[in-house]
Amino acid sequence: MAAKKLTLLIALSFIIVEVNAQCCGAGNPIYVTNVDQSISKNNIQFSLDYRHSESDRYYEGSIESDFNFFGMVDKTSYDFMNIGIGYGVTRKITLQTQLGYYIRKSEDFDNPMLPDASISGLGDMSVSLSYCVFRDIKKGIEFTPFASIKIPVGKFDSENAGVKLPLSMQTSSGSFKYSLGFSFYSNLSEKFYLTLYGLYEYSQRIVSTNFDYQYGGLFYSNVAAYYKIHKVVSIGMQMGYEFQGRAKSENYVLIGTSYHMIKAIPQVLCRLSSKWQLMLIAEMPLWRYVEEIQMSNKFVIQSRLVYNINI
Repeated sequence: MAAKKLTLLIALSFIIVEVNAQCCGAGNPIYVTNVDQSISKNNIQFSLDYRHSESDRYYEGSIESDFNFFGMVDKTSYDFMNIGIGYGVTRKITLQTQLGYYIRKSEDFDNPMLPDASISGLGDMSVSLSYCVFRDIKKGIEFTPFASIKIPVGKFDSENAGVKLPLSMQTSSGSFKYSLGFSFYSNLSEKFYLTLYGLYEYSQRIVSTNFDYQYGGLFYSNVAAYYKIHKVVSIGMQMGYEFQGRAKSENYVLIGTSYHMIKAIPQVLCRLSSKWQLMLIAEMPLWRYVEEIQMSNKFVIQSRLVYNINI
């Protein structure tokens, strides 16, 4: 009897999570490092990212909420790794692929009767193709549109003790996602340069064992400025804007799944050698507006190691 009650409580809590924690969704997280969207011909670029994120506060609109409900999620966090490889096919065409893996993805509950949940596993794989339509080496200007697809290679419809895990606790998004975007680079001087980036992502409807769901359209853009303080060290500040549209379930629009966010993303770039580069990144939300009541991100820290080789 006690086991049945516990199972019921877990199931109830996961239903609540699906309604109120869509900001911590499935699949690979959205992030942009603005490094080498275009890779030189016959160059191969390897990258390894580590990303840690925490969320522990609910918001209603743009105001922090005192929302409290039996079985609510008190905190979410994840540790995520991403392996990437890119190849400069020609002077203008770059092909890249990335594979994400959740070392740990967890949700902690405010009710001691409910066991905290955690999971690990593969996320999504992405493949992108970019084409540099304009490059002026003398002026240091480059404009590169790109297209990409995310493939849900990780496990989906994961369960715990026979109870389905909510969408927010799946490591794979379960959906094919298609993106169009661009990157722009302008070298204003020997020490100062600007970047601009934007993308729109459309998600295919999921019809699986446990879900009939379609993520809302995602728009992300950022502008960044970098200054070289040493021949091998640059500092930068990126300002990002993210908008997630309303999701759908069985073709019905779901309220409480849309949000806007503006965040500051300071960065330090270190060129360790002619082939190695290290980036240290933080993300701090400055403003957000969520539909209904949702848990929203508190902070993110990230590191990125890049290795370039010419063949």
